[in-house]
Amino acid sequence: TRFLPVSLSRRCGKGSPTLSSQVDPVLVVGTTADYIQRISERLPGRAVFLTDIDEYSGSGPPRERGAPQVFSSLRQVEESFSRLERFIDERGINLKGVACFDCESLMLAADIARRLSLPFASESAVSHSRDKLVSRRLWHENGVNCPRAILARDDEDVIAFFKILDGPVVLKPTVLSGSELTYIVDTCGDAVDALRVIRAGLRGRSRDRTVNRDRMVDENAVLCEEYIPGDEYSCDFISDGREFRIVRIARKYLMDDGPAGTALAYEVPGMPAGKAGAMDLAARVSKAAGVLGFERCMGMADFIIRDGEPCFLEVTPRPAGDCLPQVIEQSCGLDMLGAHLEFAAGRMPGILPESKWEHTVGLRIHARRRGRLSAIRLWADRIGQEILETGWYREPGDRIALPPEDYRSWVMGHVIF
Repeated sequence: TRFLPVSLSRRCGKGSPTLSSQVDPVLVVGTTADYIQRISERLPGRAVFLTDIDEYSGSGPPRERGAPQVFSSLRQVEESFSRLERFIDERGINLKGVACFDCESLMLAADIARRLSLPFASESAVSHSRDKLVSRRLWHENGVNCPRAILARDDEDVIAFFKILDGPVVLKPTVLSGSELTYIVDTCGDAVDALRVIRAGLRGRSRDRTVNRDRMVDENAVLCEEYIPGDEYSCDFISDGREFRIVRIARKYLMDDGPAGTALAYEVPGMPAGKAGAMDLAARVSKAAGVLGFERCMGMADFIIRDGEPCFLEVTPRPAGDCLPQVIEQSCGLDMLGAHLEFAAGRMPGILPESKWEHTVGLRIHARRRGRLSAIRLWADRIGQEILETGWYREPGDRIALPPEDYRSWVMGHVIF
């Protein structure tokens, strides 16, 4: 879940590339209310939204407010496409492209793009990226550096793989984003326990109409892979079929005492251009994306530096989420949501050179115990940095739970400095 932050500085927009004034709406598939609000306010008339009614409670769909929206149960592909077709026909809308910001909506976005003959990643490429086991198999077959992995069908598979590696392993779902239901284990017994916890968690998520929108969540689909030590990074990239360009590189700082893989902070720029150039990072990300089937694409890659080379964890055809769009905007003024719409409409967004980016860090605030939130107060003087922006995702009165029960409510907000 993402929410609009309250900005505490005027850096946002400084040096921001100018968006084209031509009205050529892009279809945004399956995003959340905060992104709809942000895009509608900043780029009025530039997007039509296909919105999942399953995210709203109560009787009947919500009213369209300020932005052209089509409401449907996005699990129902034919119904969603029919409603969209009727909507754009009745209003005389000529869509120029398809954009998507949410992993669980990528398959639907690819399906709709194919039916409307609009540019977007293919359904096969999206399927390859959504399934972490498939992506690793394709990368291994094509010489792309990534962790060794198996599908953990039962306890025996996990124990055998653990003994082969003779070291820590990571267990996680083959789908789902971030650190959800991810465990790093050091013993066979812990590995077996983690497998059971993950399957129990997936059992509930497989019945969730929003989390399992593309029906790819399966309680038996658990990945067991080798643990790769090293610094973790992510990057956004743009490929138009002729030119491949990395937009930004962020370093991830992981939480020491929380769920495995939980990002505590993001640093942008996270890697000097010279270091990225020395390891030929752009060519390596381009190959990792191409092996999965991505051609013209604006996407994101996660990787760990192992022995001076990137070891890939994920490549997906959407820009990074979490608080990274806000960190990027505070660093250089680039609106990543707007840039994604520009690219979807067939234009290359303007990107400032790295020398124009200011060193910026986004710190995520996590709850340390469950309960009811009583108040939010930021002691800026204790941080000792210039606070550029704060964003609070919860409000006093909200109930807060902790992982593995709930991976969402414990993320309280972010502070950018």
